[in-house]
Amino acid sequence: MALFSFDIHTLIALLFIGNLMSAIILFAYKSGGVTDRACLQRLYRIFGWIYGLFCLILALAASAELTPDESGDAVQALAFLMMYLFMLVGGTGFLLLLKERDDRRLKTAYDALAEREKQLRMQALVLDQIQDQVTITDLNGIVTYINRTQARALGTSPDARVGQHVSSYGDGQQADATQQEIVDATLTLGAWRGRAVNECADGSQVILDLRTTLVRDEAGEPVAMVGIGTDISERLQTEQILRTSQRQLADIIDFLPDALLAIDQDKRVIIWNKAIETMTGIPAAEMLGRGDYAYTIPFYGEPRSQLMDLVFLDHPSSAIMNRYANVTHEGDTVAAEAFCNALYDGRGAWIFAKISPLRDINGQIVGAIEIIRDVTERKRLEEELRRLATQDPLTGLLNRRHFFILAEQEYERFLRYQRPLALFMVDIDHFKAVNDRYGHLIGDEVLRAVASRIRSGLRQVDILARYGGEEFVILLPETDLETARALAERLRISVTELQIDTKEGTVSVTLSLGVAAISNGISISFEQLLDVADRLLYQAKQAGRNRVEVWDVGVESA
Repeated sequence: MALFSFDIHTLIALLFIGNLMSAIILFAYKSGGVTDRACLQRLYRIFGWIYGLFCLILALAASAELTPDESGDAVQALAFLMMYLFMLVGGTGFLLLLKERDDRRLKTAYDALAEREKQLRMQALVLDQIQDQVTITDLNGIVTYINRTQARALGTSPDARVGQHVSSYGDGQQADATQQEIVDATLTLGAWRGRAVNECADGSQVILDLRTTLVRDEAGEPVAMVGIGTDISERLQTEQILRTSQRQLADIIDFLPDALLAIDQDKRVIIWNKAIETMTGIPAAEMLGRGDYAYTIPFYGEPRSQLMDLVFLDHPSSAIMNRYANVTHEGDTVAAEAFCNALYDGRGAWIFAKISPLRDINGQIVGAIEIIRDVTERKRLEEELRRLATQDPLTGLLNRRHFFILAEQEYERFLRYQRPLALFMVDIDHFKAVNDRYGHLIGDEVLRAVASRIRSGLRQVDILARYGGEEFVILLPETDLETARALAERLRISVTELQIDTKEGTVSVTLSLGVAAISNGISISFEQLLDVADRLLYQAKQAGRNRVEVWDVGVESA
């Protein structure tokens, strides 16, 4: 029994319409003349599936209506032709739809593959541009990729290393682990970081700060290992040069004869050389890094502000500078002298210190440095020179030159305030005879003894000097004639009673003194006053020696 029942004419009409629709669908689909082709394709695909099913059903219905014994009929023959043509066209369209589906799926796959390749090329391009060296290996340590940075560093091409085991990179002595140990650690721990060494094609070595990571897929299974290495060869070389320079600088600083001290901006000690160790007795190991003025204790016995503090101040501090002598400034440098009572186990010493700021590359002050020199001996020599410039080397009294300097100052004071003043000219009687009898060495002893006896009889304000040979001169401020006469007599008697013990026996001498006194209202020069005293001394000698001659300049005769 037929599934569908059609008369022959209806069947032919349906077949004709179906063939015409098939032709139109095929032509429109293949021609591509439709503007919204994507939308039309979706409609064609939907209609095509429906139409294919319709063709199949219609063909089955036609085959059931047409029987072989009626095939001689022309109408039936035409129906058979239309049926087979309909089946051919419909089947072809159905196959084309299947092919179009497969082509679409294949194109989608090709497009996805092309996009993936594009992404991979982009990733490779990015990896080639970074400065770090990138290596990708499988789980066995076989290289599958290196970027151009690593290829250039190794002196090879990126493909030359692919397929080789990472052990082909070599294991330098400076490496923290061998290449195989790095692979094993990455597989076990999931990551590794340390220093690795790669051997280049020319035999040189590249030292890397290497970081490795185990790569896992979406299921969490390990699939590869990635290593990213930063070339630190130049940095290590620079650090080595810097360490060498620092060591050389430290040796130079320790070799300097002057003590050297430096502090940072927090006033912690950063330099303490050998010379300052010797000066203070404090080793560098005990002082480096210390602050809170600990570095001043070996100098002053207590923590206190000191010259280097001036570096960190906007304005000079008088409280600091007043602790020092001979302070000088030259730009940022300050120099001064000070006596440090705690140096050399409390014996103390004079130091000369020069300070200067330490600056960073931007010119900002980050510390201070101080050069310290022991100038105790220089100070002693300076004091000796001053003494020699002002004192008589034999007697220790003021010399003639310095006496006149002080006497002129005192005489100016007399002229200003009109207070009484006296001047003594003193001579040892028959001193030449002492030299002739006992010799000049004994004569020198006599001079020293007489000078000491005279000095012991004077006040602090009185000015005593060796005038020359066996002569002495004394200037007595605030002293009138009678007071001067009495003092002169005491000095004469005191020296007369003096017994000078020498290896040649006891020696005694006497003095002759000329005393000139001047009171207010008198206006003469100091040289004139000195001349009066000298003439009085001459008179004392002419009168028999061992005596005192006096004269008040305000009186016309002595």
